[in-house]
Amino acid sequence: MARVWCRGHRGGAEADAGRGGGGHHPRFRSLQTDQVSEKNPGDLVTVADHESEQLLTEALTAAYPDAVVLGEEAHAEDPGLLDRFNTADHGFTVDPVDGTKNFVNGSPDHAVMIGGGAGR
Repeated sequence: MARVWCRGHRGGAEADAGRGGGGHHPRFRSLQTDQVSEKNPGDLVTVADHESEQLLTEALTAAYPDAVVLGEEAHAEDPGLLDRFNTADHGFTVDPVDGTKNFVNGSPDHAVMIGGGAGR
């Protein structure tokens, strides 16, 4: 894909200051033990990852119906998604909580990352 753009947003206090508050996920510092699991040893995933990715995917596909959205959690559940993304004319990659371990531990050092590309 040509024409690639990317925007990251750092979570936590720094993001709140820049946005007037409310810059982080509502589950930040409020996750329950049963809302955190491991995809692989040491590779955490939370309910916040799944919820955020679903919301981002819905928003991106509503705005760009022909685009393929490759989300980190969706890819773990559907390995064929990567092939569809690689052959798409327009696509987005989504990491709903980059730095999940930091998010789980209450550190503001996490981000939502979305990258997009169009054209071949």
